Amino acid sequence: MYVSGPSVLWFSSLPRQLLIAPVGMGWLLPLLPINQTAASVASALFIVCCCTGLIGLCSRTSSLLVVLLGFFVLGIPQFYGKVDHFHHFLWFAGILAASRAGDALSIDAGIAAWKQAKGGLLYALRPARVYALPLRFVWLLMGIIYLFPGLWKVWHCGFAWALSDNIKFQMYTKWLETSGWSPLFRLDHFPILYKLGGLLTIGFEISFIFLVLFKKLRPVAAILGFGFHEATDLFMGISFIGLFVFYLTFIDWASLFQFLGRKLFREPMYVLYDGNCTICKTTIGAVKAFDIFGRIVYLNVLDRDALGRHNLGWLDEAALMTDMHAVVKTRVFRGFASYRALAARIPLLWLVLPFLWVWPVPRVGGMIYRRVADHRSCEFPPPSPRGPENAHSMVPVVAVGTMLIAINVWFGVRGLISGWPFACYPTFSWIQGPEQTTLEIAGVTAAGATVPLGLADATVRFTPVKFWWLVRQILWWSKDEQQRASRLGAFWQVLVRMDPSYGNFKTVRFYEATLSTVPEEWARNPVRRSLIYEMHVRPAADRPEVTSVSPSYGAGTLNERRAP
Repeated sequence: MYVSGPSVLWFSSLPRQLLIAPVGMGWLLPLLPINQTAASVASALFIVCCCTGLIGLCSRTSSLLVVLLGFFVLGIPQFYGKVDHFHHFLWFAGILAASRAGDALSIDAGIAAWKQAKGGLLYALRPARVYALPLRFVWLLMGIIYLFPGLWKVWHCGFAWALSDNIKFQMYTKWLETSGWSPLFRLDHFPILYKLGGLLTIGFEISFIFLVLFKKLRPVAAILGFGFHEATDLFMGISFIGLFVFYLTFIDWASLFQFLGRKLFREPMYVLYDGNCTICKTTIGAVKAFDIFGRIVYLNVLDRDALGRHNLGWLDEAALMTDMHAVVKTRVFRGFASYRALAARIPLLWLVLPFLWVWPVPRVGGMIYRRVADHRSCEFPPPSPRGPENAHSMVPVVAVGTMLIAINVWFGVRGLISGWPFACYPTFSWIQGPEQTTLEIAGVTAAGATVPLGLADATVRFTPVKFWWLVRQILWWSKDEQQRASRLGAFWQVLVRMDPSYGNFKTVRFYEATLSTVPEEWARNPVRRSLIYEMHVRPAADRPEVTSVSPSYGAGTLNERRAP
């Protein structure tokens, strides 16, 4: 789920009486500075760190700050009743902070390549466990996200979860929650199909974590996951794009780019440079760090044996020492033209490539190249002792990944879905019937007129589900009547702030309404309704004051209720 900056700032302005601690955060929540100033500063820093992490500038530090700032910024909307499940963004950022994600296709990689080139080595990454291990932890965490919802379905309902009419009524409930939306293809009219879909859902959720352990079965896991998310989006309106996007980690990008490189450039290009020239070495080193197609061979002109092995001995030795060359079969590019030919095979430079052909860029570029080439300096430094992948321990990745798995397994075993930044993801592990219970709120004016609250307009920042979770938490999880009255008063002030016309009510009534989820019966909703709470306020447009509350269920009964 995407949380915008304005949304975070809006939630940070809510009264502290409405704060409801997620699982495990009861001790920490009172200490957090949840206010608009802190949220504004933290949000700005969070966005900056996301951007620097995206381009690979101080990759590990940026990822670590994303975790710390994201815990606060993304967490603020989770502290008001309902927890939305995009925790994995923080988990995966934590793995990036412990890994060497900045060793490829990043500003960090370019800087490292530049430094290594000065030492006489061209930047080269080889397949290594230090790069593979973070991906394994990402896949295992994705498996845990699916595993426990699948296990809880079987534990609570057995295969009746799939083989009864449960799937049909689960779909009906989601359609009702989304203001009467329904898919183009009415799967609910085909019992065999939706029951088969239920079985496949359980099978997918439980098997995913085992499939990703084996290289040959990972494509199966990815295909099943793609089908699962597409089906839930198509038939239930649940996209979960925030998790689905991480299926990109199953793609072998190096092999894919090399395949594309062979298709786009059938003949390799040989780039020949002066290995004693500092400018030549650092330029070639930085470019090579972004050579994803692998269709360029970089050769030091001083290495005559290498030239011979690639059948390039026919090139003029004096010209090679004067200018950089790019060679494709028998076609030779020299000087500025060689850089232009080189740019055509580096996707990062494709944005500027067209301008390298537009007058006066070729003329000016040629003049600059000539001046730099004629005044370049040479040096003979000792080569660097090792490449980037050999200088890193896997201990941080193992430690962070193991910790994330252990904590999430604990939450999953206990079925705790209302935690932050760890939680069991929604299980849907119940048999849904044809009816759904919700809340309705109505205001009574001084003249005695009853007016249903237009919550579609009032809940601009609250999603409807998040709104109702907060109300339910206030009514059913407040520890005593005094706390419940305080929270209701703060809640009512927020609604009046969003819609000042609510300040004219003298009484606010909360009803428990039972709705039919069957689309053909929506017109007769609510099926039944019962008053559960009544709140009396002193009408005032600026700051309404709660004068008394009357629990229709009785305080004891309310305290025994459980929010769904």
